[in-house]
Amino acid sequence: MKKLLYLLLIVPLFAFARPKSERPLIGISCGESKGSAKVKMEYAEAISKGGGTPVLIPVLTDSVVLRDLLCSLDGIIMSGGEDVSPARYGEAPHEKLGKVNDHRDTHDLMLARIARDIKLPMLGICRGVQLINVAFGGSLYQDIPSQCPTSTLKHRASVKGEKPMHKVQFESDSQLAKMFGVTELETNSTHHQAVKRVAPGFRIVVRAADSTPEGIESIEGLPIWGVQFHPEGMLADGNEVALNFFKSFIQKVKSLRR
Repeated sequence: MKKLLYLLLIVPLFAFARPKSERPLIGISCGESKGSAKVKMEYAEAISKGGGTPVLIPVLTDSVVLRDLLCSLDGIIMSGGEDVSPARYGEAPHEKLGKVNDHRDTHDLMLARIARDIKLPMLGICRGVQLINVAFGGSLYQDIPSQCPTSTLKHRASVKGEKPMHKVQFESDSQLAKMFGVTELETNSTHHQAVKRVAPGFRIVVRAADSTPEGIESIEGLPIWGVQFHPEGMLADGNEVALNFFKSFIQKVKSLRR
């Protein structure tokens, strides 16, 4: 009788238990426009093709809510968007500074710092790499053409699109080189800002031919990477190296899964 009662109690637990999916949950930081949260579908599609499940993160500034949300995820992508306000790294605005969004800056800085605190794997893309650099103590060139002395390349496409614009070089011993599987890559380019003073605990591991920084990663063993170009756009354009990169990112997330 006792065995029967035990089975009656334990079987429903197995029946309703939900095994953890093999596909990790990857958050994507959204931008905001006219009261709506938004992000390009290419980010979600890249995560899906790489083997993850995308989860959109709206622009919120409640630290408790954001921590609860991030603790339910397996990784996060900091997406592209507006310029980061130079006030966030102690500089006055340059005359060529683009549009900024203080509310989103606050949100994204909180996301990046919470993710770092809980050791959540984090990938920054375009604005995302700039935001990560600022979040941990670095600064930016507010406008590459007028502020970066070594710049000789065109870094912002004159028309929208994901076509290659210039090559970038990876440090051969970097994690990003291993994730992409190459040490040289022709990339798209849609930015006018870039990492200037790299944040403590990070190093620049990808550069354009004119030495402009194009990628950073942690040197303290943290699962944090950032690239200035848009691999999700390259993937949408059929680039297999970009697909390998997202698959590698998802594999790293799975290996570090809490």
